[in-house]
Amino acid sequence: MTNTLILDTSTERGVVALAAGSKLLLLKELPMGLKSSHSLMTILQEVFQKYPMDLQAIAVTVGPGSFTGIRVAAAAAKGLALARSLPLVALSSLAGFISPHEGKFASVIDARVGGAYVLIQERVGDEIRELGLPELCPKEALPEKLRECLSVVGPSFQKLPTEGAIEIYPDAAHLAKIAARRYVNGDFFPEGKLELTYLNNPAFRVAG
Repeated sequence: MTNTLILDTSTERGVVALAAGSKLLLLKELPMGLKSSHSLMTILQEVFQKYPMDLQAIAVTVGPGSFTGIRVAAAAAKGLALARSLPLVALSSLAGFISPHEGKFASVIDARVGGAYVLIQERVGDEIRELGLPELCPKEALPEKLRECLSVVGPSFQKLPTEGAIEIYPDAAHLAKIAARRYVNGDFFPEGKLELTYLNNPAFRVAG
């Protein structure tokens, strides 16, 4: 069973988790706000003191989301991966926002002036299926984009036209499930390598 550290500071609602396979061993929800990533290293120290376990992989959300938040978690993940000779599993920031309700739903992250990042997914029981790829949607087009979705979830909707949307933290257990599957399938980056995703500026899609 793969012991994995999971990092997500790409939005206002960040999480740090430890998982054995797809089972969560520990979950830390970071303080609400885009500056929550500043507390990441302190929380990591607490996590490693409480669970001094051997890791086989580090999973980190690589976007889309906050430019600074994405890079903070990526830098921490790359540093730990190099120090411990571990592979890195890249996760979509949108994939962690899971509706508690059955049926088709939208995971949405505010892209500020760029509009909103959107991933359409579907829940059937405990199974989650992505119905497309993450995309950047202009705010004026968002109501139409979400029209067929039974629910909308994400970290914050204060400035988005999304009536009835559910504000939640990323589902670390679901991220652990994706990470475990990708690790088994060999879908990971060698130690210290990672590719970040900035949908609103393709020029910032970087590797290294």
